[in-house]
Amino acid sequence: MAVPSGTAIVVPVKAFDRAKERLAGVLDVAERAALAERLARGVVTAALSAARPVLVVCDDDATEAWAAALGAGVLRQSGSGLDAAATEARTHLQGRAQRIAVVHADLAHPGGLPALLDLADLSPGATIVPDHRRDGTTVLVVPVDAPFAFAYGPGSFERHRREAGRLGVQPVIVEESLLATDIDLPEDLAALDRGG
Repeated sequence: MAVPSGTAIVVPVKAFDRAKERLAGVLDVAERAALAERLARGVVTAALSAARPVLVVCDDDATEAWAAALGAGVLRQSGSGLDAAATEARTHLQGRAQRIAVVHADLAHPGGLPALLDLADLSPGATIVPDHRRDGTTVLVVPVDAPFAFAYGPGSFERHRREAGRLGVQPVIVEESLLATDIDLPEDLAALDRGG
């Protein structure tokens, strides 16, 4: 059996017509779906440019077809939510990669992803990119064979940092990165107008 090598990129993508519900006060359903697709396309394109395996995790036919058309691999998740997507992807990639990089699909400026992954390749432990509020986690790289408990949602950065410590895996925290900017709330939309 071949020895697994490198980092596989996992991008969980929610069905576009169900995405970005916290923006409902400023964008209608069609606008939210268009924004979610635009952001996810940027992230998947940046991931594909990193010359690593890319796996989009989704739970609907339309997103599966969209991801395949972009050239990404696809995993249909059986559970719901980000934790389930990351866990199922890790199981799927056992024996196929040394590390997985779970990357949010709503990054405003994903172009720095290849460089971040090059940095993560230098660390045998975990690499964590907290969001611009230092609350959530926009990129998380962990060894594929580590029993890492994914814990996304509000406060996930601190939970993931503690989880790495629990496993004895020294985390590398990458702050002040453009990859920290995800689009969750109306005030985040201004980031789309800034270059990076």
